[in-house]
Amino acid sequence: MAHEFDFSNEFVEVVLDTGCSLSYAPPAFVQALQRDVFPQGKTSPAHTFGQHWQPEYTVPSSVYPLNQWVCEVTFAGKGGEPVTVALPCDPFLATFDPAWTPSDHREGLICSIPVSRNTSMGHENFWRFGLPFFQSSYVALHQPKPPMPPYVRFASQWSGERMKYRLPDYAP
Repeated sequence: MAHEFDFSNEFVEVVLDTGCSLSYAPPAFVQALQRDVFPQGKTSPAHTFGQHWQPEYTVPSSVYPLNQWVCEVTFAGKGGEPVTVALPCDPFLATFDPAWTPSDHREGLICSIPVSRNTSMGHENFWRFGLPFFQSSYVALHQPKPPMPPYVRFASQWSGERMKYRLPDYAP
């Protein structure tokens, strides 16, 4: 069953944050994810910034085989051309936490940005892609010398490839 969330007619700002352990989205998206994509999952009260984290949704593995699902995220590239990257849903949307119970559920990794925090950014469609995004894709951040502007490149990352492209150990 395919679900599509189309934001092409709206301005959406996405920050790629390597220092953020979760991803954040507007509350309406997280609620739609819970209601439409994972209706048999468990939900919990909305989490807010600065408090102990608790997943807003969990995904029962027996119902949703996330390791077989794909998320496609499309960004506006140079000249507005679409740039699509296919991501594995585990770990982008949810993943196992070995220290967390129940172990038959994956914990949700996209949390709501409180509306007050979101509108302070100047608009309601502010997203923050944290480590779950970086663990689901290869991301190259480039800042060339002027006059070229900075740019980002993406490639899909699948679990079977993770150890295949390993950097050699540092040798002092």
